[in-house]
Amino acid sequence: MATATLRWYDAGTPLEISTARERHAARVGLPVRALLTAFIAFHIVAVLLWLTPATTLNKAFLHLTRNYITWAGLWQNWGMFAPEPSRLNIYISAVITHRDGTEESWEFPRMNKLDLFSRYYKERYRKFEEYAHLDSFDGLWPDIALWIARQHDQDPSNPPVRVTLTRNWWIVPPPPPNGDISHDQPHEWSHYTFFSTAISASDLR
Repeated sequence: MATATLRWYDAGTPLEISTARERHAARVGLPVRALLTAFIAFHIVAVLLWLTPATTLNKAFLHLTRNYITWAGLWQNWGMFAPEPSRLNIYISAVITHRDGTEESWEFPRMNKLDLFSRYYKERYRKFEEYAHLDSFDGLWPDIALWIARQHDQDPSNPPVRVTLTRNWWIVPPPPPNGDISHDQPHEWSHYTFFSTAISASDLR
């Protein structure tokens, strides 16, 4: 028989409740608990394999967890911290030209312009931009432009006909002598147009 615990609450009424662990076990059941335990163990091993330095053991098992880490958006490396953390503050913007010559400006989500909740699920856009703007990832550029064009194809009589992509960046300086990092230091943005492509009607289908 399950052991009961007697607790007194502020109202002064005694409430008899079963032990939380026993109630949970009866409700969930052993198979589900075993499955959850296995998933938690797998998650911990996957993260450790990803973060530990490359070794023979690491390489032997990393392929088993790579797809999960990538799908979950948990991939990261120590280059973020050392030896030279990136000082580049960058975002990608676009100009969408429509058939009648009008232009629209668009940019990837910028974390400093979003509320806390929006930052949580849009943070990976920033990570994507860190790589997508590089010349070594130029194979992504046509698809990025096409995706942006499709997002702005709202009027069938005036579709996008060209998308132009621009890098916008500034180099973050060391912290000021007084240590105040509550706001950005004075800076100027640099801009470079790195890709432009025509958009046809068939691209928008």
